[in-house]
Amino acid sequence: MSLLRGPLLERALVKEWEEIPESLRVFSESGREETLAEVLDGKYTVLVSGCLTCPIFHRTYPGVEAVYQDYKEREDVQFFYIYKTLAHPEYNGYIQAATIEERLQHITEAKRVLDTSLPWLSDSMDNDVRHTLGLGPNTQLLISPSGTIVHALGWSDGEVLRKELIEQVGDTDTHTQVSDLKIRKQTPALAQKRFGKTNLESPQFDETLVPLQFSVVGESKHPLYVKPRFEAVASVLQRGRGDMYVGFHMDPIHGVHWNNMAAPLQFELDLPEGVYATPKRAQAPEVKVDADVDPREFVVEITSAQPGAKFAITVRYFACSDEEGWCVPVTQTYEVALLVDPDGGGTMGRSFDRGGGQAGRQGAQARRGPGQRRGQSPGGPVPPSQMKDRIMQSDKDGDGMVSLAEAPEQMKARFDQADKNLDGQLDEAEVDAFISQFIIQRGGPGNQPRQRGNPGAQLMNFDADGDGKLTQDELPVQMQQRFGRMDENGDGVIDQEEVNAMAERIPGGNKGAERFLQNVPAETVYSLTNYLVVVVVDLVQSRVRQSCGVTASHILKTH
Repeated sequence: MSLLRGPLLERALVKEWEEIPESLRVFSESGREETLAEVLDGKYTVLVSGCLTCPIFHRTYPGVEAVYQDYKEREDVQFFYIYKTLAHPEYNGYIQAATIEERLQHITEAKRVLDTSLPWLSDSMDNDVRHTLGLGPNTQLLISPSGTIVHALGWSDGEVLRKELIEQVGDTDTHTQVSDLKIRKQTPALAQKRFGKTNLESPQFDETLVPLQFSVVGESKHPLYVKPRFEAVASVLQRGRGDMYVGFHMDPIHGVHWNNMAAPLQFELDLPEGVYATPKRAQAPEVKVDADVDPREFVVEITSAQPGAKFAITVRYFACSDEEGWCVPVTQTYEVALLVDPDGGGTMGRSFDRGGGQAGRQGAQARRGPGQRRGQSPGGPVPPSQMKDRIMQSDKDGDGMVSLAEAPEQMKARFDQADKNLDGQLDEAEVDAFISQFIIQRGGPGNQPRQRGNPGAQLMNFDADGDGKLTQDELPVQMQQRFGRMDENGDGVIDQEEVNAMAERIPGGNKGAERFLQNVPAETVYSLTNYLVVVVVDLVQSRVRQSCGVTASHILKTH
């Protein structure tokens, strides 16, 4: 699996070169519901997923905007951003939408903050488009007039998109650059508010938390000014015991704040038989400022519960709008399920960056022997195949996935790097990708300086025992299926001569590939070894590609 394709694309119900189902429904900016098939309208359609809390989307969308400027007058091509569930709730203060109306308000806010030109669509609240098409935080799709996905990329890239459009519908007279655009980004809504500091401290956890499923109970006469966030450590889901994060966040799209002149926020748990937790009720601390928008956060200890158990939580608070001149008491009830929410996203600081504190560093150092590098076993470097075996053997419940709680101790601090789809679990493909990234970033096996630039040297980074040859077991799974083609003399190993011969098959040789690598964005460098190996093997097997003049820059387009 290519990391640039994205793990969610690999799990999509409808994949590249397949037709989208006619039942998929989306919403226009005005709230009109229609099928995605109706939106296509017999045109080539670009879909780029995004939201208010994906930093990568915020970096890459200008490249899509530049391509849009060149094609927007064409009658056979149309572009859309598609808004989806938030990738990182609480980033810039934005909270998951609870209704389609709120998601449409998010789109309005995204247009303001990011100054986008493309029209927007919204996924439905059941996230059906995301699940069916494998939309990650910033996926890029090109759909043909007949509804076939002809191009799919896990992370959007304007230049790759342009090349695909040129191939499908032809070139344009102009090639707008990002530097030609006049994008005027605005300040996020929460940052525009000026309130006193409360000095409320957020709870700290020793483990990574995963989002829990919840739903609104009944109807409220007020909008959901405050959004709850429920997260738990892995032991809560597995054994019904452990800490649960309960946070109440003012939603900036409603423009309200806490009324600290009234009683502080309070909540109460309604626990069914067999579920025990403490505290069952709690009140937020009083603060000295009259108004603020800081979250009210708590830790609830689940002492006994069956996996998947459900319970209700009722919250009471006072909300105020300075612009509209009112303050109202609000009561809302939610049902929480001790189940992972696959669409809940990951929060910065609780889902990520675990083990980065002083205590974590001291503990890691204490576990390492003298002169032992972080991530290195006492007996020396671990071959990639053994690294994978050790990680996958941590799968205690046999579901084929490795959770944070199951992961080896030395891997937990990097768990978020491996969990590309942010579902709190690692599948085999994510483990393979993590190992590839680890080897390239940390250096080749044996802690030798990593080889950069030419693809042959990068491929030899997988030589775990340092004998100058590659066995099938030393390669990641996605490369192993091509081992027979790479082993030209059939002796069961790939030696340096075979590696060099394959590398030279790339037009421009190693120098051409090296020049290409120097122009690749930093966040994609770690996956290029996989790309180059796949492409080189295909070149060796196909004289047709050589005669067509495949170039290194074509890699991102064809693979």
